[in-house]
Amino acid sequence: MGHAVRRALDNSHVAAVAIAILLLSMVGSILQALRAPFWHLLYFIINALAILEIPHLSRTLTTSDWMELIPTLANLFYGLVSLAAAWALSKWVYGSGPLCSLRRVGSQLTRRNHA
Repeated sequence: MGHAVRRALDNSHVAAVAIAILLLSMVGSILQALRAPFWHLLYFIINALAILEIPHLSRTLTTSDWMELIPTLANLFYGLVSLAAAWALSKWVYGSGPLCSLRRVGSQLTRRNHA
């Protein structure tokens, strides 16, 4: 039964679409996770340019720092889970990694005669 399901997923390209969606979800989660650190870095650079000196950095994390860290870590976790799911599905259906699988399916689609 497992082989029949894999063949059906391969022939219908449902697995390829699911892998693409999982990879896009991973990229979105990673970008979302990097948003807060990016704004903190930008604020630090603007502050350093404004005062022409390196701003004072606290060596301890405050409660608000911890509260900002929780969504960042959660988004990183969601991104890794999406990547793992895409990798597992790709290995199961196509026997290779997600990018190689999508490239193979894409080349198959472009070689088909749609006349």
